[in-house]
Amino acid sequence: MTQSVTLDALDRRLIHALQIDGRASFSRIATVLGAQERTVARRYHRLRSALVVRVIGLVDSRRIGMLDWFVRIAARRTPSIR
Repeated sequence: MTQSVTLDALDRRLIHALQIDGRASFSRIATVLGAQERTVARRYHRLRSALVVRVIGLVDSRRIGMLDWFVRIAARRTPSIR
């Protein structure tokens, strides 16, 4: 069952802050938003439990000495031999 969530200005600002720095602490976000740390933490947990916000981790391959490679290969179709 999907629950409906109404986002207010603080929720939207919290989501925006997390998009800028997903690792920022609740206290730092609260300071920037001008809200109480407990309020920010409570809002975050509500948004997560309602699946409005998801936490996804990605490895920065450059930091561990690896490289990302994207390869595109194009091949021409060879005529069939009869």
